[in-house]
Amino acid sequence: MKIVIGTANFNQNYGLINSKIKNFHEANRILNYCRKKNIKYLDTAFSYNLSKKFINSLNFNDLNIITKIKLPKKNKKNFIDDLEKKLIKELKCYKANKFYALLLHNSKDLKSKYGDELLKKIMYLKKIGLVNKLGVSIYETKELNLIFKKFTPNIIQLPINIIDRRFLEKKIILKLRKMKIQIQARSIFLQGILTKDPETLKSLKKNKRLYEFILSLYNWCAKKNFDLKEACLLFIKEQKSINFLTIGIESLEELKQNLSSLSKNKNFDLNRFVSKNKKIIDPRKW
Repeated sequence: MKIVIGTANFNQNYGLINSKIKNFHEANRILNYCRKKNIKYLDTAFSYNLSKKFINSLNFNDLNIITKIKLPKKNKKNFIDDLEKKLIKELKCYKANKFYALLLHNSKDLKSKYGDELLKKIMYLKKIGLVNKLGVSIYETKELNLIFKKFTPNIIQLPINIIDRRFLEKKIILKLRKMKIQIQARSIFLQGILTKDPETLKSLKKNKRLYEFILSLYNWCAKKNFDLKEACLLFIKEQKSINFLTIGIESLEELKQNLSSLSKNKNFDLNRFVSKNKKIIDPRKW
Protein backbone atom coordinates (compact mmCIF):
# COMPACT_ATOMS: atom_id res chain seq x y z
CA MET A 1 0.00 0.00 0.00
CA LYS A 2 1.44 3.35 -1.08
CA ILE A 3 0.89 6.58 0.84
CA VAL A 4 -0.54 9.62 -0.95
CA ILE A 5 -0.33 13.11 0.55
CA GLY A 6 -3.50 15.14 0.09
CA THR A 7 -3.00 18.79 -0.88
CA ALA A 8 -6.50 20.23 -0.29
CA ASN A 9 -5.14 22.08 2.77
CA PHE A 10 -1.96 23.41 1.14
CA ASN A 11 -2.05 27.12 2.06
CA GLN A 12 -5.84 27.13 2.49
CA ASN A 13 -8.40 25.90 5.00
CA TYR A 14 -10.02 22.52 4.43
CA GLY A 15 -12.99 20.78 6.03
CA LEU A 16 -14.83 21.45 9.26
CA ILE A 17 -11.56 21.51 11.20
CA ASN A 18 -10.05 24.21 8.94
CA SER A 19 -6.94 22.12 8.43
CA LYS A 20 -4.12 24.07 6.81
CA ILE A 21 -0.40 23.85 6.01
CA LYS A 22 0.42 27.44 6.76
CA ASN A 23 3.49 28.21 4.66
CA PHE A 24 5.66 26.89 1.87
CA HIS A 25 8.59 26.26 4.24
CA GLU A 26 6.58 23.63 6.11
CA ALA A 27 5.18 22.22 2.86
CA ASN A 28 8.69 21.82 1.43
CA ARG A 29 9.87 20.15 4.64
CA ILE A 30 7.02 17.68 4.22
CA LEU A 31 7.80 17.01 0.55
CA ASN A 32 11.51 16.55 1.27
CA TYR A 33 10.70 14.10 4.05
CA CYS A 34 8.35 12.25 1.71
CA ARG A 35 11.19 11.69 -0.72
CA LYS A 36 13.39 10.49 2.13
CA LYS A 37 10.71 7.96 3.17
CA ASN A 38 9.95 6.91 -0.41
CA ILE A 39 6.48 8.52 -0.37
CA LYS A 40 6.07 9.49 -4.00
CA TYR A 41 2.42 10.43 -4.53
CA LEU A 42 0.41 13.63 -4.12
CA ASP A 43 -3.32 14.10 -4.60
CA THR A 44 -4.73 17.39 -5.84
CA ALA A 45 -7.58 18.77 -7.97
CA PHE A 46 -8.30 21.70 -10.25
CA SER A 47 -11.13 22.70 -7.89
CA TYR A 48 -8.74 23.16 -4.96
CA ASN A 49 -7.62 26.41 -6.62
CA LEU A 50 -4.26 26.23 -4.91
CA SER A 51 -2.24 29.41 -5.06
CA LYS A 52 0.05 29.26 -8.10
CA LYS A 53 2.61 31.32 -6.19
CA PHE A 54 2.52 28.78 -3.36
CA ILE A 55 2.77 25.81 -5.76
CA ASN A 56 5.62 27.40 -7.71
CA SER A 57 7.61 27.75 -4.48
CA LEU A 58 7.55 24.00 -3.82
CA ASN A 59 9.86 21.24 -5.00
CA PHE A 60 7.89 18.43 -6.64
CA ASN A 61 10.87 16.55 -8.06
CA ASP A 62 10.40 12.76 -8.20
CA LEU A 63 6.76 12.97 -7.05
CA ASN A 64 3.79 11.47 -8.89
CA ILE A 65 0.73 13.69 -8.98
CA ILE A 66 -2.87 12.53 -9.08
CA THR A 67 -5.24 15.30 -10.12
CA LYS A 68 -8.99 15.62 -10.59
CA ILE A 69 -11.22 17.63 -12.92
CA LYS A 70 -14.94 18.31 -13.15
CA LEU A 71 -17.08 20.11 -15.68
CA PRO A 72 -17.96 23.69 -14.68
CA LYS A 73 -21.58 24.79 -14.38
CA LYS A 74 -21.18 26.99 -17.44
CA ASN A 75 -19.12 26.80 -20.64
CA LYS A 76 -18.65 23.03 -20.44
CA LYS A 77 -17.78 22.74 -24.13
CA ASN A 78 -15.06 25.38 -23.83
CA PHE A 79 -13.64 23.63 -20.76
CA ILE A 80 -13.30 20.37 -22.67
CA ASP A 81 -11.82 22.11 -25.73
CA ASP A 82 -9.23 23.86 -23.55
CA LEU A 83 -8.46 20.88 -21.30
CA GLU A 84 -5.21 19.96 -23.00
CA LYS A 85 -3.90 23.51 -22.56
CA LYS A 86 -5.08 23.58 -18.94
CA LEU A 87 -3.33 20.31 -18.19
CA ILE A 88 -0.07 21.47 -19.76
CA LYS A 89 -0.27 24.67 -17.72
CA GLU A 90 -0.80 22.70 -14.51
CA LEU A 91 2.10 20.39 -15.32
CA LYS A 92 4.38 23.40 -15.71
CA CYS A 93 3.40 24.59 -12.23
CA TYR A 94 4.38 21.21 -10.80
CA LYS A 95 7.47 21.06 -13.04
CA ALA A 96 6.29 17.66 -14.27
CA ASN A 97 6.02 15.98 -17.66
CA LYS A 98 2.84 14.03 -16.97
CA PHE A 99 0.28 13.35 -14.27
CA TYR A 100 0.28 9.90 -12.72
CA ALA A 101 -3.50 9.91 -12.94
CA LEU A 102 -6.31 12.15 -14.11
CA LEU A 103 -9.60 11.49 -12.32
CA LEU A 104 -13.09 12.75 -12.98
CA HIS A 105 -14.09 14.53 -9.77
CA ASN A 106 -17.80 13.94 -10.41
CA SER A 107 -19.03 10.74 -12.06
CA LYS A 108 -22.24 12.53 -13.09
CA ASP A 109 -20.18 14.37 -15.71
CA LEU A 110 -20.15 11.10 -17.66
CA LYS A 111 -23.93 11.16 -18.17
CA SER A 112 -24.14 14.87 -18.91
CA LYS A 113 -24.71 16.27 -22.38
CA TYR A 114 -20.96 16.51 -22.86
CA GLY A 115 -20.07 13.23 -21.13
CA ASP A 116 -18.98 11.33 -24.22
CA GLU A 117 -16.94 14.28 -25.46
CA LEU A 118 -15.23 14.60 -22.07
CA LEU A 119 -14.41 10.89 -22.03
CA LYS A 120 -13.03 11.06 -25.53
CA LYS A 121 -10.86 14.02 -24.55
CA ILE A 122 -9.31 12.44 -21.43
CA MET A 123 -8.61 9.25 -23.39
CA TYR A 124 -6.81 11.39 -25.94
CA LEU A 125 -4.81 13.08 -23.16
CA LYS A 126 -3.68 9.66 -21.99
CA LYS A 127 -2.82 8.61 -25.55
CA ILE A 128 -0.53 11.62 -26.08
CA GLY A 129 1.23 11.02 -22.75
CA LEU A 130 -0.01 13.87 -20.55
CA VAL A 131 -1.45 11.37 -18.07
CA ASN A 132 -0.50 7.82 -17.18
CA LYS A 133 -3.83 6.57 -15.84
CA LEU A 134 -7.49 7.57 -16.01
CA GLY A 135 -9.99 7.22 -13.23
CA VAL A 136 -12.93 8.53 -11.22
CA SER A 137 -13.42 9.84 -7.70
CA ILE A 138 -16.70 8.58 -6.25
CA TYR A 139 -18.85 8.86 -3.11
CA GLU A 140 -21.34 6.00 -3.47
CA THR A 141 -21.29 2.39 -4.65
CA LYS A 142 -24.16 2.99 -7.09
CA GLU A 143 -21.90 5.26 -9.17
CA LEU A 144 -19.95 2.21 -10.33
CA ASN A 145 -22.77 1.07 -12.64
CA LEU A 146 -22.77 4.40 -14.48
CA ILE A 147 -18.98 4.40 -14.80
CA PHE A 148 -18.67 0.87 -16.20
CA LYS A 149 -21.33 1.60 -18.81
CA LYS A 150 -18.97 4.27 -20.15
CA PHE A 151 -15.45 2.89 -19.62
CA THR A 152 -13.20 0.83 -17.36
CA PRO A 153 -11.03 3.16 -15.29
CA ASN A 154 -7.45 2.40 -14.28
CA ILE A 155 -7.95 3.83 -10.82
CA ILE A 156 -10.92 4.61 -8.56
CA GLN A 157 -10.73 6.95 -5.57
CA LEU A 158 -13.32 6.20 -2.91
CA PRO A 159 -14.17 7.03 0.73
CA ILE A 160 -13.45 4.43 3.38
CA ASN A 161 -12.87 4.73 7.11
CA ILE A 162 -13.77 3.05 10.41
CA ILE A 163 -17.30 4.51 10.17
CA ASP A 164 -17.96 4.25 6.44
CA ARG A 165 -17.40 0.73 5.12
CA ARG A 166 -19.85 0.64 2.23
CA PHE A 167 -17.21 -0.32 -0.33
CA LEU A 168 -16.11 -3.28 1.77
CA GLU A 169 -19.60 -4.77 1.56
CA LYS A 170 -20.27 -7.46 -1.04
CA LYS A 171 -16.51 -7.53 -1.61
CA ILE A 172 -16.79 -4.54 -3.97
CA ILE A 173 -13.14 -3.56 -3.60
CA LEU A 174 -12.01 -7.15 -4.22
CA LYS A 175 -14.09 -7.25 -7.41
CA LEU A 176 -12.50 -4.01 -8.60
CA ARG A 177 -9.04 -5.36 -7.93
CA LYS A 178 -9.81 -8.48 -9.97
CA MET A 179 -10.54 -6.08 -12.83
CA LYS A 180 -6.99 -4.73 -12.29
CA ILE A 181 -8.37 -1.38 -11.13
CA GLN A 182 -6.22 0.45 -8.59
CA ILE A 183 -8.00 1.59 -5.42
CA GLN A 184 -7.17 4.91 -3.76
CA ALA A 185 -8.68 5.28 -0.28
CA ARG A 186 -9.63 8.79 0.77
CA SER A 187 -11.50 10.40 3.67
CA ILE A 188 -9.90 7.97 6.12
CA PHE A 189 -10.17 10.66 8.83
CA LEU A 190 -13.58 11.87 7.56
CA GLN A 191 -12.19 15.26 6.52
CA GLY A 192 -10.12 15.38 9.69
CA ILE A 193 -12.89 15.25 12.30
CA LEU A 194 -11.71 11.82 13.47
CA THR A 195 -8.36 13.34 14.47
CA LYS A 196 -9.63 16.02 16.86
CA ASP A 197 -11.44 16.22 20.21
CA PRO A 198 -15.06 16.97 19.15
CA GLU A 199 -15.39 19.45 22.00
CA THR A 200 -12.81 21.68 20.30
CA LEU A 201 -14.62 21.78 16.95
CA LYS A 202 -17.08 24.66 17.07
CA SER A 203 -18.17 24.13 13.47
CA LEU A 204 -18.90 20.46 14.23
CA LYS A 205 -21.25 21.40 17.08
CA LYS A 206 -23.54 23.11 14.57
CA ASN A 207 -24.37 19.67 13.17
CA LYS A 208 -25.98 18.04 16.21
CA ARG A 209 -26.41 14.56 14.74
CA LEU A 210 -22.81 14.37 13.51
CA TYR A 211 -21.40 15.97 16.65
CA GLU A 212 -23.16 13.53 19.00
CA PHE A 213 -22.06 10.55 16.92
CA ILE A 214 -18.39 11.61 16.80
CA LEU A 215 -18.43 12.57 20.49
CA SER A 216 -19.77 9.11 21.38
CA LEU A 217 -17.03 7.47 19.30
CA TYR A 218 -14.33 9.70 20.79
CA ASN A 219 -15.45 9.07 24.38
CA TRP A 220 -15.73 5.32 23.83
CA CYS A 221 -12.18 5.21 22.44
CA ALA A 222 -10.92 7.27 25.39
CA LYS A 223 -12.60 4.85 27.82
CA LYS A 224 -10.99 1.88 26.06
CA ASN A 225 -7.65 3.71 25.84
CA PHE A 226 -7.81 3.56 22.04
CA ASP A 227 -5.99 6.16 19.95
CA LEU A 228 -8.73 7.05 17.44
CA LYS A 229 -6.39 8.46 14.82
CA GLU A 230 -4.17 5.40 15.06
CA ALA A 231 -7.23 3.18 14.74
CA CYS A 232 -8.22 5.01 11.53
CA LEU A 233 -4.81 4.41 9.97
CA LEU A 234 -4.47 0.78 11.02
CA PHE A 235 -7.98 -0.03 9.82
CA ILE A 236 -6.99 1.00 6.29
CA LYS A 237 -3.67 -0.82 6.61
CA GLU A 238 -5.65 -4.04 7.20
CA GLN A 239 -7.40 -3.67 3.83
CA LYS A 240 -4.93 -5.51 1.63
CA SER A 241 -6.84 -4.79 -1.57
CA ILE A 242 -6.24 -1.04 -1.33
CA ASN A 243 -3.34 0.33 -3.41
CA PHE A 244 -3.19 3.91 -2.15
CA LEU A 245 -3.83 5.45 1.27
CA THR A 246 -4.50 9.20 1.11
CA ILE A 247 -3.73 11.24 4.22
CA GLY A 248 -4.09 14.93 4.93
CA ILE A 249 -1.60 16.51 7.32
CA GLU A 250 -0.93 19.94 8.80
CA SER A 251 2.75 19.55 9.64
CA LEU A 252 5.84 17.41 9.22
CA GLU A 253 5.46 16.25 12.82
CA GLU A 254 1.96 14.97 12.06
CA LEU A 255 3.27 13.04 9.06
CA LYS A 256 5.94 11.42 11.24
CA GLN A 257 3.29 10.47 13.81
CA ASN A 258 1.12 8.91 11.10
CA LEU A 259 4.02 6.86 9.76
CA SER A 260 4.84 5.72 13.27
CA SER A 261 1.22 4.57 13.74
CA LEU A 262 1.27 2.70 10.44
CA SER A 263 4.36 0.77 11.53
CA LYS A 264 2.40 -0.82 14.39
CA ASN A 265 0.29 -3.95 14.43
CA LYS A 266 -2.84 -3.51 16.53
CA ASN A 267 -6.48 -4.48 16.27
CA PHE A 268 -9.25 -2.05 17.18
CA ASP A 269 -12.79 -3.38 17.40
CA LEU A 270 -14.92 -0.40 16.34
CA ASN A 271 -17.62 -2.31 14.45
CA ARG A 272 -20.33 -0.83 16.68
CA PHE A 273 -19.70 2.59 15.12
CA VAL A 274 -20.14 1.59 11.48
CA SER A 275 -22.83 3.78 9.93
CA LYS A 276 -24.77 4.10 6.70
CA ASN A 277 -26.36 7.41 7.66
CA LYS A 278 -25.32 9.78 4.89
CA LYS A 279 -25.73 12.78 7.19
CA ILE A 280 -22.82 11.33 9.14
CA ILE A 281 -20.58 9.64 6.57
CA ASP A 282 -21.01 11.95 3.56
CA PRO A 283 -19.48 15.46 3.96
CA ARG A 284 -21.75 16.74 1.17
CA LYS A 285 -24.70 16.20 3.54
CA TRP A 286 -23.22 18.05 6.53
